[in-house]
Amino acid sequence: MLSHQNRNFNWLFLGYSGVDLDADGDYLRCIVCPACGEESVDKLPVYVAEGAEELQHVRVEACDTCRHYIKTIDLTKNGRAVPVVDELAAIPLSLWAAENGYTKVSTNLLGL
Repeated sequence: MLSHQNRNFNWLFLGYSGVDLDADGDYLRCIVCPACGEESVDKLPVYVAEGAEELQHVRVEACDTCRHYIKTIDLTKNGRAVPVVDELAAIPLSLWAAENGYTKVSTNLLGL
């Protein structure tokens, strides 16, 4: 079972001053769905595995607008993680996402 996780950011760590602009003078977007461009944090949930200590650094970052997701590896939680290996070890997270109506943005090297 996966649980919803809030997005917590350390803006100082990211170098965000609140007035960062791109070349066109628009504010930089910090969170955006790679599939559809959704920016509303309320529509971009993050899920982590409950009770699976070995997968606590793997997240399903989803979009409730287009129903796509990506899996991310949080190296701040496990600095020794190997993203390619953990992507495969976290297949249960992909199955959960599919069962809940999400489609992966792109497949991995094995086509999963």
